[in-house]
Amino acid sequence: MWLLSFLPSGFLLFIINTVLICGAIGAVIGFLGSRLPVVGNYANIIKYVSIVLLCIGIYWKGGYSVEQEWRERVAELEEKVKDAEEKSQQTNVVIETKIRERVKRVVEKREVVVEKIKEVEKVVDAKCELDPSVVNLLNEAAKKP
Repeated sequence: MWLLSFLPSGFLLFIINTVLICGAIGAVIGFLGSRLPVVGNYANIIKYVSIVLLCIGIYWKGGYSVEQEWRERVAELEEKVKDAEEKSQQTNVVIETKIRERVKRVVEKREVVVEKIKEVEKVVDAKCELDPSVVNLLNEAAKKP
């Protein structure tokens, strides 16, 4: 049945409607055929074949309408996906700017702490004893910005 998706919708609809119309006309001719001199002997055959054609046409028409509904749903969902992708791109831009700002703040704080360490470096003596201000400074550097 998936091979039918390769046929254009208009052509497929034309075939389905043709089968339906032929089945309906054949059924009428089959039921009234015993009274017609041309069809008389073949009325039962025409009746059965046209009833089968009518049933096939109705079945195909229902399948075609369901297929069209699914195609519409797919088109709607593709639109929603497209909208969601656009929104995600906008959100990604916002997130990237926030991350850049955070990184910038971290780098600025790091530079400030490095400068403070360079200033306090003179306080550390040869015995490697640390002034309490150095410990506080290193703890401050370890905090989140």
